[in-house]
Amino acid sequence: MQSLNGAGSATAAPSEAQTAAAAINQILRAPHGTLPPPQAVGTAQGGETVTTITNRTSYLLSVYFSGPSPYVLQIAQGAARTLQLSPGQYQVGARVADPSVTPFYGVQNYNAGTRYSEDFYIAPHSR
Repeated sequence: MQSLNGAGSATAAPSEAQTAAAAINQILRAPHGTLPPPQAVGTAQGGETVTTITNRTSYLLSVYFSGPSPYVLQIAQGAARTLQLSPGQYQVGARVADPSVTPFYGVQNYNAGTRYSEDFYIAPHSR
């Protein structure tokens, strides 16, 4: 996909890898929480690496994976998405549109042949 910049010349739209990296960098520059590691819940067929992400918030959830298989996900409230990842280490960021909700970041390892489950929810701040 291409768009026109102010001078009228064509520029390439950012790739999914660039979009994920930029969003993660934005999360890192502000106060954020630490994502817990994904929960291994079984084996995946054929040596695949599969994770299911469930949005248990009352907001649209944005999740960013920067690593061997970059992804940018938008998950509706109450919905789940399953994706196949290349095994390896990923930087993962997550946020919702409400600025009063703390975004999260973590470095996650996903192993070949493993199925993971990740639930995102909003918990009240402890004081």
